[in-house]
Amino acid sequence: MNFARPLKVLLLCSIVIVAACGLHDLHSPKNTNSSPAGSASPAADANPLDTMTASISAQLAAKSYRARIESSFDGKNITQTIEYVAPDRFRLASPMSETIIVGPNTYTKLPTGKWQKFPIDVNQAISQFRDPKMIDELRKTADVKFLGTDTIDGMPMKVYQYTVKNAFGTNVTSTSKAWIAPADNLPRKMEVEGNINGKTSKSLITYYDYNADIKIEPPM
Repeated sequence: MNFARPLKVLLLCSIVIVAACGLHDLHSPKNTNSSPAGSASPAADANPLDTMTASISAQLAAKSYRARIESSFDGKNITQTIEYVAPDRFRLASPMSETIIVGPNTYTKLPTGKWQKFPIDVNQAISQFRDPKMIDELRKTADVKFLGTDTIDGMPMKVYQYTVKNAFGTNVTSTSKAWIAPADNLPRKMEVEGNINGKTSKSLITYYDYNADIKIEPPM
């Protein structure tokens, strides 16, 4: 079986998500103020980069969550659901495929419905992008602005915009908007527009089911 395409999708997802989110700063303050959408000014958050990275710290500390990714890249549209269970379990599902990662083992479902094991440790590659030590790299490249406030499903949100260029040497430039819930400092939605090797990608990432009882087990 040709593993190149699913591996590329897995790594692209991890790059896009991390380039969009940044990584953590355990000393960043939480800002819990809220106001009607559009009424806040950038001055309402004096340290948007600190607040943004603090939110990712909260997400990295989550025991589990789900994310729906609707993306377009190189003329193709992809919708995937990603499930994560700490510290190293993932399930990536789309209408055409499903991949499960448990520690160093990765499995993909063939069109026949049969599962087959990857000959590559994909988790090792993904973990490089989730390494908290990379925060210094992101702080060098991220330009973060506080845009104001909004609501999602009646929940108050703070909205940030930021640009990341060539994070981790990936040749990926992305401009993103993030909706963060002051109640728990967790991101709920992100809109990402990026340039990957001269090609435009757009993604809408919706996060939900934080710390839910999600089970991810090896399929074989």
